[in-house]
Amino acid sequence: MAEDLFETVGATARARHLAPGLLHLTLAGRMDVEAFDFIHSTANPQLAAGGITMFFDTVAMTGFTNEFRLRMMAWQLETKGRQFQVVLLRHRLVALAIAVANKVVGGGVVVTADRDHFDRLLADAVRSRFPEVEGGGVKSHLPRL
Repeated sequence: MAEDLFETVGATARARHLAPGLLHLTLAGRMDVEAFDFIHSTANPQLAAGGITMFFDTVAMTGFTNEFRLRMMAWQLETKGRQFQVVLLRHRLVALAIAVANKVVGGGVVVTADRDHFDRLLADAVRSRFPEVEGGGVKSHLPRL
């Protein structure tokens, strides 16, 4: 499993490539344009290969710039049908922004504040991509892109 790391004074983003088309991102601090550029460049090769499901753990995220939000929305619109997101969060501001953005772009995002639910969806997504391992081959409740 490959891992990429992005760090600035106020933000950290860690991307774990779990399987083809499956990315787990952990975001901490205040997300800005540089953080978006990292997410975008990390996910784009898998998007180009057909599609991607991204799991965002944003529990340690403290906020985001308006430009970060606008670019995430534009990117989701641009890649509609080729990306799906599951977002774990704890901040109401983030939940509200994601809910509004999701409505604008017509879906493609599951938002949860339940760590166990997020972890189950992630485990199902991993197992669905590796049918040869014990417990693998399960049907994921998420679209496979």
